[in-house]
Amino acid sequence: MLRRPFAALALVPLILAACGGSASPTTLASPSAVPAATATPKKFVSTATPGPRMTPAELAAFVGFFTDQPFAGGQKMPYLAMWAQDDTFVWLQLDKDDPKQATTVKAWGIGTKGTYCNEAMPDATGKSFTHFQQFSAPDWTKGAGGTAGAQGYWLSAISLEKPGIDYAFAPTPAAPSCGSTPKASFAPAGAAKLSGEKLKTFVSSFDYKPLTGGQVPPRLYKSVTEDVSLMIQPDKTDPATVTEVRYVGLSLRGVFCKEAQPSADFPHYHRQVAATYGQGHGGLPGESAGYWLLWVATRPITDSAGKTTGPGIDREFSIINDIPRCP
Repeated sequence: MLRRPFAALALVPLILAACGGSASPTTLASPSAVPAATATPKKFVSTATPGPRMTPAELAAFVGFFTDQPFAGGQKMPYLAMWAQDDTFVWLQLDKDDPKQATTVKAWGIGTKGTYCNEAMPDATGKSFTHFQQFSAPDWTKGAGGTAGAQGYWLSAISLEKPGIDYAFAPTPAAPSCGSTPKASFAPAGAAKLSGEKLKTFVSSFDYKPLTGGQVPPRLYKSVTEDVSLMIQPDKTDPATVTEVRYVGLSLRGVFCKEAQPSADFPHYHRQVAATYGQGHGGLPGESAGYWLLWVATRPITDSAGKTTGPGIDREFSIINDIPRCP
């Protein structure tokens, strides 16, 4: 993945590897190419088409992917899990403990293999991994946190109720210093990169298409509510050729201006309507028919400059610098 800033009202080179768009220079679409309605500045009301609510049947089918068990020792994870990489899983939280009684998705996120050490905590500066859970414990409560160097998983949560990274998710005490960065050596039963028919079917389930006007995005969406969609970015969007899910995240209906940006964790705004995908980046100050996007990497990803991000939140993915203030 390459990262390039996008200026709101200028021609900016768009690199194909950066976010899957056109390799030619990006020109923002003319105002006539997007819906004319704009947000009331004080309310920041998006005019993007509301997404469909996830139906009970769709929720049941989606839950069916999350059947993996990353933990051992008798503890029961209070969330549902699905392996994404050999050492990272995606987890899902519903509004009810019993999936059969659930009506919607409250949150999802990733768990990544590691040790309970300050030096080994992912995203140590941004503090997006708020919970450490030991790999083996007799129950979930006893497995939270641990002694210096304990082995297990760091968990980061993406909330759908208050869209964005949940920095207050199930916090465990600050990790102790270990004096080094020891690596975890445990081997969970069944741990394996998502692949084969399960990967293809999972990717196929993201069938909501919010972007119109001729755009072909490099990511896929699954609408949960009128405002929020789950988002994934695989290496290929064609289920027949996909080999991995590199990112999970959120798409949130919104308005393009600084005061309306949900947080720095949403580095990119994309228009609903554009003639090409590249012309959908950013917009004019106060444009309201579009979406703020958030990415969480399922594995370390290195850009062309040699900078490695992840696993975890990528606050620079397709970043738009100098987001304009609201008119």
